[in-house]
Amino acid sequence: MEISRSTLSNTAIQVFEKLSPMIEDVRRELFQSKYLQIDETVLQVLNEEEKPNSSKSYMWVIRGFIREKPVVLYHYESSRSASF
Repeated sequence: MEISRSTLSNTAIQVFEKLSPMIEDVRRELFQSKYLQIDETVLQVLNEEEKPNSSKSYMWVIRGFIREKPVVLYHYESSRSASF
């Protein structure tokens, strides 16, 4: 089965929009952890709007605990000036 790139992209956007409130709740609760482990990774994203292909983007992996269960959250930003 073939699925067009635009269909996949639009579906991903719709899923993100529907899940955003839940993700925000998880993020808020995660940041109440006694401690967090955070890793920053530099990425090069091709064809990102308004950025040359040589520019850097950033992904943070944030690990903590909610009700004593481990939780991992991935946070992407097109610049390093991110706020969690």
